Amino acid sequence: TPANDLANGGGIFPLTKNYNNTRSSVRDHIVEVHTANPNALVFQLQTLATKVLTCCETSGKVKAYGVQGAVNQYLPGSPKFKTKYSSTQKLTSFFANNEIIVAGGAYETPHLLMLSGIGDPVQLKANNINTVANLPGVGQNLMDRIELSVVWTTNQSYVLENGCIFGYTEATDPCLKAWDTDGHTNLYSSGPAIYAHSYQSNTSLPYRDMWSMGGPGSFTGYRPGWGAQLTGTHNAWTDTILKAHTDSRGWVKLNGPHPQDTLNINKNLGQTPGFDNDVEVVVNEVKRTRGIMANTTSMNEWVVEEFWPGKDVATDDQLTQFVYQNGWGHHACCTSKMGVSTDPTAVINNNFQVYGVDNLRVVDNSVWANIPGMFVTTPIYIMAEKASDTIMAFAATQGWKPTYAPTAGP
Repeated sequence: TPANDLANGGGIFPLTKNYNNTRSSVRDHIVEVHTANPNALVFQLQTLATKVLTCCETSGKVKAYGVQGAVNQYLPGSPKFKTKYSSTQKLTSFFANNEIIVAGGAYETPHLLMLSGIGDPVQLKANNINTVANLPGVGQNLMDRIELSVVWTTNQSYVLENGCIFGYTEATDPCLKAWDTDGHTNLYSSGPAIYAHSYQSNTSLPYRDMWSMGGPGSFTGYRPGWGAQLTGTHNAWTDTILKAHTDSRGWVKLNGPHPQDTLNINKNLGQTPGFDNDVEVVVNEVKRTRGIMANTTSMNEWVVEEFWPGKDVATDDQLTQFVYQNGWGHHACCTSKMGVSTDPTAVINNNFQVYGVDNLRVVDNSVWANIPGMFVTTPIYIMAEKASDTIMAFAATQGWKPTYAPTAGP
């Protein structure tokens, strides 16, 4: 409701946990469904989807009928990736009785569509891919947040982290053993943030656009080694700032026609009209956060110094430069956006169907036209529930019956 959207305030950080004080996730649900119905939900693991198979019917319509994949092949970002597979790699085709649903996310959904000839004809031609559907919006409209942390070192380590190494075995981590034997009630049933505050950066906005959350540990952003830094530093406090409803618009483009070619991903930060204002808002939040720490004795009495950005990053110009160099986002979305048929940048309609290709849908966070709210998990749940209702209703009109195993071929 509008009242909720404009409710400024703070509280204990919300967590997604089950009845057993264990963090729950979509993965848990999928595993439970598979366990209960092993023939109804089948996983083809360790397989890289390389192409949506399509054909042109006598009516002239393009129809999707399967997916091609490379078994035991991985994306370049995977630790299992060795080198691109050669032309001698055997590809496996998986045939659909009814529809194909793509859910690869903001980067890999447009990637797969473009590899399948669905996208901007100019870009496809440049990569020697024949155009199946002229949809120039594929890979465009990439959106994300701006996030930044302020980190202070403290003069003592946190008591609640005593003995905790955030390890993987009870033999080496006494906190993990305690968590497992004492009803999942210690630190490991919590998250890295303890408190969060959400508000409008400008009261004229019709929504809250700022999120600030604090907790023990040292977190300077998602970079190699961030997990070890966060869990291995017990004498630090981090406040992480998130700017929602940002103005950036970037793209995902091909660097080549091979499914294992790296992508050209550019969030285009700083190149759109409102982005400078977004950065200014983040700078102001850094100053506000610093002010809270400086003026709250119950907090600052434990502080040794600000570690990140650090006292030498003091002026607005210095902070602005720091945001540009060190800001990050981890809610990338909106690269296969939903829209009306007259919108030249729309990729799918309101039934999640890809324009110009029958029997093909996209259901993931790439379908949004604009990045929603503060976080993306709940909007994904809602969108997926809507898609499920839509697909089930359509299936009923077609008289489709469930089948319990995919059909594979060479």
